[in-house]
Amino acid sequence: MAETNIKMSMNEYKRLIAEDAQKAIKDSIYGKLLENLKNLTDMTQQYFENSAGGKQPILTPEDYKKLIDSYTALYKSCSEFLADDKNKTRMEKKRINIIKHLNTCIKKDVKELVNADKTKELTLSDVVKNARTKVVDLGVKELKTEGGVLSNRIPLSTSTGVKGFFTKKEVFSFKDICRDELEKHKKAFPKKFQEALSEFEFSDKNIRFLVKDQKLEFPYNESVLGNTDSPNYSKLYFTLAQFLNNLNPKSSINDIEEMLESDMQFAEATFNIVKTITGNMVKYTVNESACIPDGARVDSKNSAMSDVAALMGMTSVLAKAIPMKIKVNGEEIEGTFMESAEGDDFDRSDNNSLLMQSDMESFNHPEGLRKIADLQILDYICGNIDRHFGNMLYQFEKQDGKVVLKGITGIDNDASFGVSNFEEIENPGVKLTALNDISVISQSCYETLKNISANTLKITLADKLRPEEIESACNRLSMLQNRIDLEKITIVPDNQWGKGEYTINNLRDKSGGIFTIVSDCIESIEGKKELFETNRAEVKGEVKYAEGEELTDTIQQRFKEIHSKITQFGQTAQKLKKLLHVNSKEYEQMERKMKELLNYSNGLNDKLTKGETISEGEFDALAKKSFAMSDASQKYMDAKELSQSTTFGQNRFAFAKEMRSFTQESFSAQEIAGKEDVEPKEMEQPEDEIEL
Repeated sequence: MAETNIKMSMNEYKRLIAEDAQKAIKDSIYGKLLENLKNLTDMTQQYFENSAGGKQPILTPEDYKKLIDSYTALYKSCSEFLADDKNKTRMEKKRINIIKHLNTCIKKDVKELVNADKTKELTLSDVVKNARTKVVDLGVKELKTEGGVLSNRIPLSTSTGVKGFFTKKEVFSFKDICRDELEKHKKAFPKKFQEALSEFEFSDKNIRFLVKDQKLEFPYNESVLGNTDSPNYSKLYFTLAQFLNNLNPKSSINDIEEMLESDMQFAEATFNIVKTITGNMVKYTVNESACIPDGARVDSKNSAMSDVAALMGMTSVLAKAIPMKIKVNGEEIEGTFMESAEGDDFDRSDNNSLLMQSDMESFNHPEGLRKIADLQILDYICGNIDRHFGNMLYQFEKQDGKVVLKGITGIDNDASFGVSNFEEIENPGVKLTALNDISVISQSCYETLKNISANTLKITLADKLRPEEIESACNRLSMLQNRIDLEKITIVPDNQWGKGEYTINNLRDKSGGIFTIVSDCIESIEGKKELFETNRAEVKGEVKYAEGEELTDTIQQRFKEIHSKITQFGQTAQKLKKLLHVNSKEYEQMERKMKELLNYSNGLNDKLTKGETISEGEFDALAKKSFAMSDASQKYMDAKELSQSTTFGQNRFAFAKEMRSFTQESFSAQEIAGKEDVEPKEMEQPEDEIEL
């Protein structure tokens, strides 16, 4: 019966998809959106590609204008689609979340394009990264880190109450680590090894030969050096000699050992080199397994994967991560912030947690199993090869006295976005279900997936990944969609999870992958229970978070900057008054609108002074009054453009121009575009201002 229902459902989904595709072609609003999306991605492609010199092109004033126009066109298409209140089919409704997320990216990007410092040499990557990066001021603090092998994390709490972990920007290049470490210590080498080092080429092949193929083991500490009584003395010097022999095969290992034993400085230098290189081999091996290019940025992969999760409507299955800069002790540090997610952590759980009270049947709840399947799809698109049960959080609750899994959240997604399609996986170190082994997908995930295009993915990931990493993610998306179309992946109705062949045991035997990982977790839970019963194993202590004030992307911060400028307008207006001077009706209207804006802004500032917050509605009202002032300023300029013969008149004209430009610079292009009375020409680059 279940199988029949599933087949019927699959046919129904396919029919809906086909109907939706035909409607999309006929739908002028959605069709225009897709056209504008393609135009933008085609245009931006050239700005994200490196030249022969390895650099991206610097934006010119003409580039800014073209980009703003293209971004604005797409924004308006998205706004029209979201504002269209006609009855939508289920498939059309699935688009809404995707378009909303796309709109968010566009909104941030175009605001930064409008407000970017045009005097600086900026690339589009610079602009987009600045647009999507939150800034948090920690003041003066001594930061403490915690974390595993792949990253060091700083516990952080923002002024809005969001807690999580900040990871400093990390670009991992194993070649550079080897090269820098050898260069750092080569002065301590005998001459023949210095010469060998100068001739050594740091190619992938040689690096692999140097540290991996030789299977160097390094379980030593510095106390072994020169200590002939240590049982590890001979092993250490053999390891060091083996490494040096790779650099200079002309010298035998025995001869090198004698040189090391007779020259402590040489031995210490070699010790430090081997310790550093072997200590980074885990990262090197992980990146190699994930097909992550050497020199790729590591920390931003978390926020990139978080963006894909949001695009697919899967925010609950992945910890939210965003680009962030922190200011601490006067220094600005770039990195990534991952919010703390709810759920039981296997490493931190004790016998009182619901995780320790769960069993195999707990994992057969439909909602929990569906989210496990969704996470597998997300991991594949993003090429995340490091999904083990220790980097997942489990959300349990009690229903009718039974513990059931309601959700799951993936964390620590550093090992993602490699440049492989992962159709088949032979490497045992890769914890990812190969494309050819993915056998199930949830109904809700399928319906969303069919609406996601490569162009949408490119816009979403533009600030976080290199072009080849984005292209590979697009390839995996396309291949996954094609495999579903070929009916090689079963679409499981959301209410069928946990029944028949879609239980955790059956899925583990049929699909493996993430379902095997979860099954391993269940077995490990039983082992941990026994551990607690025998010796009360220690649970990791409570995390202490550093507190910081958010400086970007908040209404409060934006208002502070805007209010300061409005106050200056009030002061300038007083200076431009003249006794017995008859003002034109256009000037009086402009002055009146400026005073209304100033009075309203002063009122909001009083709220902040009292410790209250400014609401979105109040900020929108501020924007509306600013637009009214801008319109009045433009009308004054239109009336007086040819009649400014005196210095006094010129100063007033410049004042009007400054207030008009203020609105353009203080509010994003889409905020402007979203107002009915503002034409697209308002999005043009501000003209040079006349000094008063």
